[in-house]
Amino acid sequence: MRDKILTVSIAAYQVEKYLEQTISSMLLPEVKEKIEILVIDDGSTDGTAEVARKFQTEYPDTVRLISQENGGHGAAVERGIREATGTYFKTVDGDDWVDAEGFVALVEYLQTDDRIDIVCTPYDWVDHQTGRQIKRITEHFDGVKYGKIYPFVEVCDQVYINMHAMTWRTKFIQEYMPPLDHHCFYVDAEYVLLPIPKVQSIAFLRQSVYQYRLGTDGQSMNLGNMQKNYKHHETVLQRILQAYGMQKDLAAMVWKRGFRDEVDRQAALCRYLAKGAARLVASQIKIYLSFPPSGKGKAKIRMLENQLRRQYPEVYEANTNRAVRLLRRSRYRLYFLASLAVRRKLTR
Repeated sequence: MRDKILTVSIAAYQVEKYLEQTISSMLLPEVKEKIEILVIDDGSTDGTAEVARKFQTEYPDTVRLISQENGGHGAAVERGIREATGTYFKTVDGDDWVDAEGFVALVEYLQTDDRIDIVCTPYDWVDHQTGRQIKRITEHFDGVKYGKIYPFVEVCDQVYINMHAMTWRTKFIQEYMPPLDHHCFYVDAEYVLLPIPKVQSIAFLRQSVYQYRLGTDGQSMNLGNMQKNYKHHETVLQRILQAYGMQKDLAAMVWKRGFRDEVDRQAALCRYLAKGAARLVASQIKIYLSFPPSGKGKAKIRMLENQLRRQYPEVYEANTNRAVRLLRRSRYRLYFLASLAVRRKLTR
């Protein structure tokens, strides 16, 4: 598997009934010889490994099965990064897939330059039951020139790149991606935010690539899983807040030492991390609101908000979520109504 343009790492756990679609969606004649597909079987006990092994036998130059003890999504993504040999790297969950036209366009573009840290593409939310597109997420900005390579700090105030939109330069993340939390949900936030202080360049493409399946029982934002794994989200949030704090300290040091050429760059990176942390804060509050209302639940929200005001005021101010803003303006008197609204929405 040498001289591959793109490594697609499939984080696969108990996805026997989906994995064939996932792998098949990438085995396109136009790009099959230019990609490697790593199936990271994270301790599955169903037929996940057997499905992957079938493809490995049929496409030995493209598909490789890697089995490991269960370590959670972070461990599977980490293993894929470590094993990747392609110039670029994309992770796909084992129950999702890629759009053929968009995937071909992505691989063809990646052949044109091997120095871009992030390539950003739209992605689609697809209803699990009907197979219909629910929404297209386009994380671009007005006036973007598709295919142009931008300095990241020139555009980062206008965008936020989610995991499904992101293709990394492999050598970049092999060097700068820190260890991800194991046995933990929500590590996609670590994946997209922790390497950001080192990012220099980004490009945007028009075609949608990732097809994100919504409505399965195992998803992290399913009501039951949100409540069961709320401490995982707390862990990830605190790690991102710490990363933001380190970036803020670095920006302050650069300014203090008079490195004028770096001041604007470090400040822009700080704002980007604050924006990412603020999105996680909104999700954390949503998780707290998903529980039946109680004095304890309200206290958790106020404790988090007090921490932000005290330690991370820029993150507090970076919030754009309307529900959170309304809750704050009411001094949390709307907590019980907000909890009812969130639970109704999540149980429809």
